[in-house]
Amino acid sequence: MNFESLSFPEPFDPHPIKVKLNNGKYANLESFHLSFTYAGLLEGTPGKETNQIIIDEIREFKVWGKRKIYSTVPREEDLKEILPLFSYFAWISSFATAKDPLSDGSELIIHRFEKSMEGKSIQLMIQSVVDQIDWENEAEDYLF
Repeated sequence: MNFESLSFPEPFDPHPIKVKLNNGKYANLESFHLSFTYAGLLEGTPGKETNQIIIDEIREFKVWGKRKIYSTVPREEDLKEILPLFSYFAWISSFATAKDPLSDGSELIIHRFEKSMEGKSIQLMIQSVVDQIDWENEAEDYLF
């Protein structure tokens, strides 16, 4: 593909969605995955057993390779209920390191359930989770 024929506003930013970390630095949204919580449920009804399977699958989410996941999963007593309708993952990365100053940056996959998507922007949904995260303790550093 030839990008010379495309017209981008200057300067072109390949990461237009950014969130502010609790340390005052910024992180970029690398990728976003939204699905229905019960997508693929062929039979049965949501309940503790089904919900536990969904939670286990969240912990094993590897669409973007093996990366650390920070998930705001429901409490044990809430697993008996129907989970919120939507589930999303966001891969965020920052050039600010979390622990090792010799690293090139840090990253984290965040997961959250949402009851509704109406009137919500991706950036604000992600920011609401990032506001709760101690980036230095949760994120993992990476090397290029």
